[in-house]
Parts: sequence; structure tokens; C-alpha cells
Amino acid sequence: MDTNGESTCAGKKIRASMQMFSHDLLDGCIMFAELAKKAQSENKIRCYNTACIFFATSSIEAKINEWISIAQACYKDEPKSFCHSLAPLVKKLTLSEKWNLIAANENGTLWDKSKEPFQSYELIISLRNELTHYKGQFLEKGGAPNRKIKDLMNRFGIKGKSKFVEDDTYSWVHDLLSCRELGKWIASRIIKFDNSILALWNSIT
Repeated sequence: MDTNGESTCAGKKIRASMQMFSHDLLDGCIMFAELAKKAQSENKIRCYNTACIFFATSSIEAKINEWISIAQACYKDEPKSFCHSLAPLVKKLTLSEKWNLIAANENGTLWDKSKEPFQSYELIISLRNELTHYKGQFLEKGGAPNRKIKDLMNRFGIKGKSKFVEDDTYSWVHDLLSCRELGKWIASRIIKFDNSILALWNSIT
């Protein structure tokens, strides 16, 4: 313990000793959003927006796991602490389950997908999953694979401009990822969620 009562690693506070990969992922998300905004071609816009999506979701998942690890280290002399009980479950629990366990223990706000910052995060996760498991299907013009993505397309006024095979079919991926504003919106929502995680963990550590 240091003079402020906080455990240390090699003379540094544990928080300062860990290289927070989640910070790199968040910075990457912001960087790709900026690049998408300034890109000179639709192909580059789509590439940057795609990178922004994957960096965004990974940064949040990494942040939660990092804070669990840090909290466990801070309470290394208290093996029966809440953080020690949570650490072995990191690989088994979903992000929302981890959040709810922490929030319940600290009388915090439980995960509610109908409210922010959870609602936007759930939407971004839905988009990431659709891209990860992309089926390549053609839909009616303005269509989307699920309601969440349809709502996102409506947010940016995307009605379908790409033409393939016939005039009444198109690729939702092409049109959504070609939207310059998509990356900036994702980055802004992830920054807010990141701040919520920090506020939740400050109550523990």
C-alpha cells in the first residue's frame, strides 16, 4: 500500500502501471471516425467506418475487463472481496452481466437497453454482429437486416442509392458504411459509455 492507501506495482499506482489497451482502441475509434469524415472516396469512408465500429465495441469490452483486473489487484490482500469473486467469471459472463453485477454491488444503474448509454451500444453491437456474420443478402431498397440497423439508417436519412442486379435491390452495407457521419456518431456514443464505466468503477477503486 502507498501513503494514500492504494496498492502499487513497482512503485507506481496499479492504474498507472497497466497499459490500458482499451485506451488505444478508443483512440483508434476516434481516429477512424475523423478519417471517414475527411475521406476522398466512398471506398475509404466504408473502410474507416468499419474499423471505427470494431474498435468501438472492442474498447468497451476491454475496458470492463481491465478494470476488473485492476480492482482485483488493488484488493489483493482481501481474497474475499467482491472483485476477487468477479474476476474468475470474466470469460463466462456477457458485458451486460458483468455490468449488472458491479452495478448491483455498488447500487449503480443496471443495464437497460432502452436507455442511454446502453441503447446506443446495443445498436452498435448489432451492427458489428451483422458485419461479422455478413450474409451478403440483397434486400428491398431501404431495407435492413434488423430493426436496430433500420433505425440507424433512418437516423442518417439513408433510403438506398446503390443498385445491383435490378433497380429494386441493393446492399444496405454499402449505403450505411458510406455515410460520412456514421463514424462520428459511433465515436461520440462510445466516449459517453466509456465515461459511464469510469464513473462506475471509481465507486469501487
